Amino acid sequence: DTEVYLLASSIAKDFIARARKEISDIELSKIIRVAMVLLVLTAMLIAIFVRDVVSTLFAIASFGLSLAPAVIGSLLWRLKPKAVFFSMLGGLIAFFALIILGQFNPDNVVASLPAALIFLIIGQIIFKGSELEAPEPESASAIRR
Repeated sequence: DTEVYLLASSIAKDFIARARKEISDIELSKIIRVAMVLLVLTAMLIAIFVRDVVSTLFAIASFGLSLAPAVIGSLLWRLKPKAVFFSMLGGLIAFFALIILGQFNPDNVVASLPAALIFLIIGQIIFKGSELEAPEPESASAIRR
């Protein structure tokens, strides 16, 4: 339950609270609760369709691989936040497509990695003119001065 709460609060604070500039703590806690319910329902659906423990571990690895291009790319380059979201969405789409098509197995568990990478590159190109960029850390701006 701790992981679900952390993920739900991350979704609520990082995506919804940033989109809606002024949000009260009560509204934020309601959003966290709704996100928790949605995450638990998603986990239940995965548990229903993927009954093998090994397959479940592969599913967790596939989720992690869908985040890898954004995480590694953000260490090396300035990525657009919308492109990072687009990348994670692409990896998750690839993951769920494999499950829905019945093709999820140890041989193609890494399909979310190239999908997320391709979506990240496309997102960087699509959102090239976007004004919103990730803020530069203070330590990096102090070094450049």
